[in-house]
Amino acid sequence: MTMMNEIAGQDADIEIAEKLFDEQLELELEMSGLGYKRVQNTLDYADKRNCASTKPGERTLMGYAIPMLSQSISDWIAEAMASKGRRHSAAGPLSGLEADVSAFITMRFLFDTAAIEMTIQSLAVKLGAAIEQECRYAWYEEQNPGYFKALKDYCVDRNLRQKKVIFGLNFKKKGYEVERWKETTKLHVGLVLIELAEQTTGYFKRTMVDQKLKDTPYRLALTEKTMEWIGRKVEKHSALCPVYLPTVVKPKAWTGPIGGGYHHPGLPQMKLVKTRHKAYMEELESHHMPLVYAGINAVQDTAWKINCDVLEVLEWAWEHGGGIGKLPSTADLELAPVPDLNLQYREEWTEENKQTWKEWKWAAKKVYKSNVKLRSKRLSLMKMRWVADKFRDYSEIFFPQQMDFRGRLYSVPNYLNPQGCDVAKGLLTFATGKPIVNKDQVKWLAVHGANNWGEDKCTLDQRVHWVRDNEAMIKAIAEDPLENQDWADADKPFQFLAWCFEWAGFMEEGYGYISHIPIAMDGSCNGLQIFSLILRDPIGGHATNLLPTDLPQDIYQIVADKVIASLEEVIKTSDDADQLKMAHECLEFGITRKTTKRQVMVLPYGGTFRSCQNYTIEHIEDRIEDGAVCPWGDDVWPAGMFLASYIWRAIESTVVAARECMGWLQKTARLCSKMDMPVNWQTPVGFPVMQSYEDFKNNRVKTKLGEVVIKLTIKEGTGKLDKVRQANAISPNFVHSLDASALILSVCKSADKGVTHFGMVHDSYATHAADAPVLARSLREAFVEMFDGHMVLEKFLDEIRPILGEKIKDVPEMPLTGNLNVADVLDSPYFFA
Repeated sequence: MTMMNEIAGQDADIEIAEKLFDEQLELELEMSGLGYKRVQNTLDYADKRNCASTKPGERTLMGYAIPMLSQSISDWIAEAMASKGRRHSAAGPLSGLEADVSAFITMRFLFDTAAIEMTIQSLAVKLGAAIEQECRYAWYEEQNPGYFKALKDYCVDRNLRQKKVIFGLNFKKKGYEVERWKETTKLHVGLVLIELAEQTTGYFKRTMVDQKLKDTPYRLALTEKTMEWIGRKVEKHSALCPVYLPTVVKPKAWTGPIGGGYHHPGLPQMKLVKTRHKAYMEELESHHMPLVYAGINAVQDTAWKINCDVLEVLEWAWEHGGGIGKLPSTADLELAPVPDLNLQYREEWTEENKQTWKEWKWAAKKVYKSNVKLRSKRLSLMKMRWVADKFRDYSEIFFPQQMDFRGRLYSVPNYLNPQGCDVAKGLLTFATGKPIVNKDQVKWLAVHGANNWGEDKCTLDQRVHWVRDNEAMIKAIAEDPLENQDWADADKPFQFLAWCFEWAGFMEEGYGYISHIPIAMDGSCNGLQIFSLILRDPIGGHATNLLPTDLPQDIYQIVADKVIASLEEVIKTSDDADQLKMAHECLEFGITRKTTKRQVMVLPYGGTFRSCQNYTIEHIEDRIEDGAVCPWGDDVWPAGMFLASYIWRAIESTVVAARECMGWLQKTARLCSKMDMPVNWQTPVGFPVMQSYEDFKNNRVKTKLGEVVIKLTIKEGTGKLDKVRQANAISPNFVHSLDASALILSVCKSADKGVTHFGMVHDSYATHAADAPVLARSLREAFVEMFDGHMVLEKFLDEIRPILGEKIKDVPEMPLTGNLNVADVLDSPYFFA
């Protein structure tokens, strides 16, 4: 009887598995349908706005047509201007504009109006008016280039209609009046361009509005052949753009560079590496990399499920207007009423009136930009909620993985995945739990909660004490998160909320509690950690927690402290009144680790002084938006530039070795670029990297008001490499290839020790609390294996030696290595914590 029960149970399991697989195939068909619907919505929106030229098919055809039409326009103008008889009335006006700009405006205009019932005469006049407008702006620029540029910069965030009004009014005030074209001139110009477009492209045809009428007018329409081509393009585009969703069965395993992830044969075959480089894909076919396949399959085989407790709180918060736990508000910010000023008689305004108007415009601009951000965040959140609701009843869901050309792993499904924002991570938990059975595992669970609250700069023991001291709050949140909303004040509110449910469960059950949530451990500025390991740099290693210390080091705070010290020195020693004032104001405004964090963080990934300036200004603006008192009025740019110079110096003095390594990599990449050869290297886990950025020059038509069309024929490229980009990208790509290897190696080592669930985000690794000690040890072993006894730069040079040939002698001397003991990472508690 027992055997019969076992057989029946096995049959039931098989039946459930088959049913799930059928559901998966249906889901994948639905993904294709959603992709088609998404494309159609985009096309419908373009049609409603009469912007057919932005649709994929039309854009492609424009890319083909613009060079040909530009040449036809140039030839026509040359012939007309050389004519000895009466010159065509459109020749002079058209000669005042570059032919490629005229071609761009013509093709865009004709595609945008192809579906509108308009006679060719009306069409020609409107097209002529568009050309006249562009000629007028070109004339304005010739008269006063400096003023034109200033206006252009001022209009950078404006739409086309606003730009037209602003340019027209301001140049009129300056007394720049250009003679307007007559209607007949516009008509002739438009007719010439329409005729040239017809002859050159073959996209358009003339049709009679009513064949019964003797003098029936004509209109312009797309030819049947063109419409068929566009239709095929849309179908292909839709088929290649499914909306990828999680799977409800394990993803198809990766055994080669093509065909993993999804199961349905009707979906486009997914590639292991997101690339269009055929030669690179062929190389991957023959490359032996068992660790890579083992690592990526282990990550995508991790079973997740929707955390319904968190989802219910999220739904409640959204229904009550959002704005809780860093959620966007469901309503736009309100704009202050327009000041009661007579806008028609601005010349009569007092200085006070002008200042009032200026302040209102500044505030209005901030509200407008904030509302644009809010709408984007709302849309993203709506998509996450949709996926979470769709999969809430499944006991297991999975996230197929892909890689980029550096070997970094990415979740394929759109909208909601374990690599997402705080809300996304809070909504996901492991499908299978594991019991917590010892103090080490409890400690990792507690540390995760403190980290999510924001207590991540103190010692690990202090983080555990913080949890113990706040257990009353944690329990209250878990019992009623709608009434007790302290969770919303956490650094990562929704991950903290998920953890509160978990810790409350452990408080109630004690050892043996089955824990499900992923426990994350993050690298300490991982890019700089890697550079410090490459060069055995003890200074950088200490600042980024490679070395065992009693207290965690914070490189962002180290840089901030240096900036504060430098500004205090300015105040003590400088005689420059402007510098003194600015230093006082910067210190008064406040300088914290957040002031320097992004600038330091992006340095190993190609950060420059320019990016440092931009991030500093953004930080100041964000602080002001959050309510900080601004001592600089409306224009924070001078303060941002001033402060950025001190931040950059502080970074340079803190990460000396990393900058030397970046410089060496760039110089070496430039040598490869001179030979027009890509840079190839193999990562420590056997993944072949090929950095090959093709040069796409002369790829855009830019009108005077900044409208840009990218010609899609640029995919053919120039056949040469982009030398500047090859050099600039080598540092971030090299570091990313190493952090990708560390992740794969950490997964493989942990899996060998029995770890089954992984939530991996480049430099943040997560698993069950029960397995956190194993993952923490394994990742340290992985980094030591990669860097201890291995001279990474020498290996890199050996791999590109065949590319350089005799040029190898021109490679600059390698940066000196320090005396950092890489094995010390094994005993560093804050390396990943």
